[in-house]
Amino acid sequence: MSDTDMLYMASLEKRNAELEARIAELEDKHWNECRQIAHYSNEATQGINQWISVDDKLPDDDITVLVWYTADSLFGRFGDYGVTHYRKSSGWSKASLIGDDQAIFYWMPLPEQPKEERE
Repeated sequence: MSDTDMLYMASLEKRNAELEARIAELEDKHWNECRQIAHYSNEATQGINQWISVDDKLPDDDITVLVWYTADSLFGRFGDYGVTHYRKSSGWSKASLIGDDQAIFYWMPLPEQPKEERE
């Protein structure tokens, strides 16, 4: 290997080390940013979009909730979302749910209505 080749190889190795150091620096920076985003995202969405198993808890009487359920159709069993309510005395109101033999597995409160009124 000639002296020129050795100098070129040394400069490539030096540049490679510089690039690897920069990559490590950027990875650390972006990893920290991702952790911060995840932290604030979890904090902001705490209690939002949290499915509750019917085995764990049932909603209060006459509160309208979003549910995930399964039901039978001509084409087989399917899963779907629905909006309904629960009463301790009579159970789930399934009149608004489609299909036969509905089984509700999860529910969550509906979000608050928009504050802005439209004309």
